[in-house]
Order: sequence, then C-alpha cells, then structure tokens
Amino acid sequence: MKRPPDCTQTVLVVEDEAIVTLHVRQLLEEAGFRTVAARDADAALEWLANGEEIDVLLTDVTMPGSMDGVRLAKQVSEQWPAVRVAVISGQAVPIGLPAGARFFRKPLDPRDVVAELHMLVDK
Repeated sequence: MKRPPDCTQTVLVVEDEAIVTLHVRQLLEEAGFRTVAARDADAALEWLANGEEIDVLLTDVTMPGSMDGVRLAKQVSEQWPAVRVAVISGQAVPIGLPAGARFFRKPLDPRDVVAELHMLVDK
C-alpha cells in the first residue's frame, strides 16, 4: 500500500514492548509523521518487501525474532538505501550501526527524537 501524496513522512517503528510502541507512535504522529509498527525484524522486513513507502526505520536493538535491531538496521540500509535509520536502546551505543544511522537512548527525549527524525528526512 503506497502512501498518498498528501501524507507526511512515514516512520516504521520496530519495538516489541507495546507500551513503548504506543508512546513512540503517539509522539511521532503528534509531530506530523505517519507511523506503522512491527513487533520484530521479520515483520519490519515484510512491510518493506511489500512495497510500503517507509522513510525512516526506527528500531529497538533488543527484540525477539530472527535478528536484533542492529542487524535489521544494516540489512535495511543495504537493501533499501533510501530508508533512513534510527536505533533506540536502553544500553550503550551499539557497535556496527550503518553509516548515517542515528542513535537514541531510552528513556527517549521527545524533543530530540522529533528534531533528529525531521533532520533525517530532510536530507
């Protein structure tokens, strides 16, 4: 399903904790982004493979499934280079993020997240 031309940029939120997903989606939608969500990397890759126009991948590092958020970020950067990548974690900055990826530490600062994502999509 393609994004209508009058919609804003779309962020794919990949997070296994439902309350975090709800919080992040609300924050981003209030800032003018369109959001879709996936519980794990496999579901996120399915969104992309099905042709959904995604402008930014915002993924947690630790989640269930076939790969963690760092591996997902790398694969998305390689397979869909137009998709900007941002990674969130309650831990230290993960090693091996793709070039240009943004990192946010939990708990998230809403102003920083919104500002950085706007900068990512304006590139």
